[in-house]
Amino acid sequence: MGLDVFFGVPGEEDSVFYLRNHSDFFELMCTPEPEPIDSNYTDFAVSPEMIERMEDQLLDDLEEAGLTLDMVPETLPHEFHGWDAREMLWEDLLPCYLRILEDLGDLVDQHGYLICGWSA
Repeated sequence: MGLDVFFGVPGEEDSVFYLRNHSDFFELMCTPEPEPIDSNYTDFAVSPEMIERMEDQLLDDLEEAGLTLDMVPETLPHEFHGWDAREMLWEDLLPCYLRILEDLGDLVDQHGYLICGWSA
């Protein structure tokens, strides 16, 4: 089994982005633990503040790893969704995680927030 994380636009059924087995990225999202949107579910809002907090941490990690912003891809590599983050180093994923945050941040700017649902 793995961790599945879905991001959606409020009021729409289809997800706009999906991650599988990127537990460390998800843990960063959930620190501090976000409030559920509905007490009957674990779904929570991805807010501008969450994106900013995560980006600050990832930028710090990028610098500590000796990596630079020019390593952040313009788009996610096609093979990204086949990667299992459990078998990779955090440093190797940082550029893609920053790309994801930029893309999610753009969607948050458009819609006010996103909904994050997950299952493990």
